[in-house]
Amino acid sequence: MTLEVATKAVAVAPQSYQAHMLKGLVEARMIHLSDAESTYARAVDLNPKAPEALLALALVESANEKRRQSQNTFERAIRKFPRHGVIYQEYARMLLKFSAGSDPEARAKAVSLLQSALAFDGSLAESHYQLGKLALDDGDLPLATSHLETAVHLRPAGSRIHFALARAYKRAGRSEQASKELASFQRLKSQEEKSPDEVITKGNSRDPGSGATGNPRESKPGASMKTYIRKYKPFLPLVRAFSWRLEPTILESLQGGREFIMIPGWTA
Repeated sequence: MTLEVATKAVAVAPQSYQAHMLKGLVEARMIHLSDAESTYARAVDLNPKAPEALLALALVESANEKRRQSQNTFERAIRKFPRHGVIYQEYARMLLKFSAGSDPEARAKAVSLLQSALAFDGSLAESHYQLGKLALDDGDLPLATSHLETAVHLRPAGSRIHFALARAYKRAGRSEQASKELASFQRLKSQEEKSPDEVITKGNSRDPGSGATGNPRESKPGASMKTYIRKYKPFLPLVRAFSWRLEPTILESLQGGREFIMIPGWTA
């Protein structure tokens, strides 16, 4: 999907929320973050009842290093959609991204947000993973292990979750289990590198993923701006941070990688 095609979609259907979400997605994929901000802001205006639009706006603001604006947008999203777990989760990830090691207050808020995310949706593997990592940093091995084991169960194809669990097992002296988790990490990481477009849709598709190193003593973030949605070739790679999914009507229209979308008045 090219920017020209997405721009045409908006020109054909200027009042279409889906067309603007599509255009914003393409702009974000191309790292045209300021343009994506404007497009997603328009999508919010067109469909204020859609949590995905506010979430996308907050995420692209964060990717564009606009912490204050992103924080304000997340707060707005929580006020409007107070039971949407993914919004709490991604707000927490934004706070950790900007100030995990330098701002104890922001870290504490992130923990609270992640706990709220799980209270609304216990199936969020990413929230369990983040809480497990934070507990591991705090030296709370039982809590870390509990969260990371749950995350692995929810998202078994997440290489970085196996990696973090290997670290927890190693610190707890559970060497055999640590070795098994490290082997799982290495196998999954190799698969990701060989076929990245098959990875994101396995397990919990709402959870964005990232990479890690091969050393269970330390963890480094991977390519946070790229992810993949299997089968929809025009959208490879997408922005990894986006945990929301495309509207089904858009997905269903992307048949065999053809560059068109089903919007009233549209002719490819």
